[in-house]
Amino acid sequence: MRDSIAHPDGFGKANLFIRYSFRQDRPDDFINSVITHAQNSQIVSEFKTPFWGKIIVEGNLETSIKKLLMIRSIWILSLESPILVTRYPIKK
Repeated sequence: MRDSIAHPDGFGKANLFIRYSFRQDRPDDFINSVITHAQNSQIVSEFKTPFWGKIIVEGNLETSIKKLLMIRSIWILSLESPILVTRYPIKK
């Protein structure tokens, strides 16, 4: 989030996550919530090649203030481990 706050395109997203109690000085809280979101939410789209895959996941992101935020996250599935490409709030 630290880089996003200063970036004109990422500023709005970063501020939203901060309003939902994620803090720049505690990045592990945010990382763990996004990973839990990916593990427990629905894969709505999937694309595979012989070398990698991409999934789009939609579901709730749990926050420390116990408010749920519906987000979409996009992941690249590489041989080593999943790579988070982006995440942003959605309305359902």
